[in-house]
Amino acid sequence: MEEIHCGRMIRYKMYERGMRPPKFAKELGKHPKYISVIFRRKHLHTSLLLKICKILDYDFFQHYAKVNVKDFDALKKKLEELEKEMAIMKRENALLVQANNWLSKGK
Repeated sequence: MEEIHCGRMIRYKMYERGMRPPKFAKELGKHPKYISVIFRRKHLHTSLLLKICKILDYDFFQHYAKVNVKDFDALKKKLEELEKEMAIMKRENALLVQANNWLSKGK
């Protein structure tokens, strides 16, 4: 997965939305000079990033939640295998319960 630079993405989205740094700072409740600090930061506290998401109407968290497709496919295959195994075990268990009941009646 490629490196994520939060500040660069925020700056890009801010300008894409037609917003200037002073207005962005005001909506964020920060000093205008602090905005340049945000733009230089690779990582931000989640509460600040959430506030920025709301202001810019963009979900920056989606970039952190990407799942490797190969990993997903492997997990899906493993899940299918485990579900088949569980179905076999349930059938075996039902047969064992029947055998146990049958043996208990013979006593």
